[in-house]
Amino acid sequence: TRSMLARSNNVGVDYTWTIRPNLVNDFRFGYNRINSTLASGLVGSDGKSLGPIALGQNLPQPDQTIGYLVTNHFGISDVPVFEGRHNYLASDTLSLSKGRHLIVAGINVQTQYQLAFDGWGSDSFQDFWGSVTGNDFADFLLGDMTEFQQSGGEYNGLHGINVAYFGQDSIKLKPNLTINAGVRWEPQAAPHYINDTLPFWSPGQQSTRFTNAPENLVYARDAGVPEGGWKTDWGAVEPRLGI
Repeated sequence: TRSMLARSNNVGVDYTWTIRPNLVNDFRFGYNRINSTLASGLVGSDGKSLGPIALGQNLPQPDQTIGYLVTNHFGISDVPVFEGRHNYLASDTLSLSKGRHLIVAGINVQTQYQLAFDGWGSDSFQDFWGSVTGNDFADFLLGDMTEFQQSGGEYNGLHGINVAYFGQDSIKLKPNLTINAGVRWEPQAAPHYINDTLPFWSPGQQSTRFTNAPENLVYARDAGVPEGGWKTDWGAVEPRLGI
């Protein structure tokens, strides 16, 4: 039915610096990339081109492809999905050992990026359940459709960054008893969508940015809609206590 081509790359670097016998700094950096293509398994109405679509080839026209066939009834659709994603991760941790205490503090940084060309329902989905003749394939031959779905798909890009700070003290009260006390501050910031075209649901509101949009769908920079969909939560503090 359909095929998938995905390429994944991962890189990790770790550098540990012993500043003093009881003071150590650890720095880590990582990069991850996943580019995937999910396209029709059958390409071309003449039957000459069969097989998966490789990333970078010309995309077939929607009326020339069969992308989705199901067995408990009969349906046809082309639902291409093309996504490019990559993330950067970095962390720096400082550890101090002194007496009964092991004090650790550090910072985590993560960036994210996604470019989505997801047809989903932009190419229609036709469903034949046998509701007229009692046979799904007979309904298909007669053109008696049970269900028709179509939507706008998702064509967007987003990028965001998350930063977290943390500190912890591990106190060894006895050889078999240790208490961990710490806190993590991780402000939650919304990602930024290219051209702010991601819609949000707001009953009864009409978008002033995109005046042709259906009522109830609004976008960033419309009244009451912050960039990315929510305001940064600066109060995301997470205490920790362990025994």
